[in-house]
Amino acid sequence: ARLSYGTAFKAPTFNQLYYPNYGSSDLKPEKSRSYEAGLRGKQTWGNWDMRAFQTRVENLIATVQVGSNYVAQNVDTALIKGLEAEASTMLAGWNTRASLTLMDPRDTGRDKILNRRTKRSLKLDADRAFGAWRLGATWLVQGHRYDDVNNTTRLGGYGLLNLHAQHALSKQWTLRANLDNVFDKAYQTVNTYNSPGRSLFVSLGYRTN
Repeated sequence: ARLSYGTAFKAPTFNQLYYPNYGSSDLKPEKSRSYEAGLRGKQTWGNWDMRAFQTRVENLIATVQVGSNYVAQNVDTALIKGLEAEASTMLAGWNTRASLTLMDPRDTGRDKILNRRTKRSLKLDADRAFGAWRLGATWLVQGHRYDDVNNTTRLGGYGLLNLHAQHALSKQWTLRANLDNVFDKAYQTVNTYNSPGRSLFVSLGYRTN
């Protein structure tokens, strides 16, 4: 079992202060207080972890649409609270992990959901070694979100499948490949800005010891 408390301070960036038609030179820094309570354990089948959290933010910096422009503004008070659960186990030789987040990110002044934040997220991971190879997959599902502070522009939820492979060529050299957004899902986390489609990344790594 665990309990934690923390405070944080975040100054606005240069762009948030001065970028033309976006920055606001009178922005105040964010200040927050966070609480968390959790339980975790190990069973014969694997490991589990559950936690509840709450963060209160004063002067949260958000992107707000004003006319045809998007500008940085302070949200007077934001309250972010939620639950997270995670479990991992071995299934048919595969290392598997599942994590679920249920969250209420709220602008308490407007009583609206904070823009560009989802309330639900699920992630499933699986990977396995086959000799010199290691193969794996990640499935990420996120619920809808709103692009604006008044919650009128809704951005749909989405699910993404990512694959990865790794091959040990020797003790020093490793070849890696990642195929992201396997099904070329079209989705947006910011209105009018499309996210990357299907993408393949290949890298070669060297380790000295």
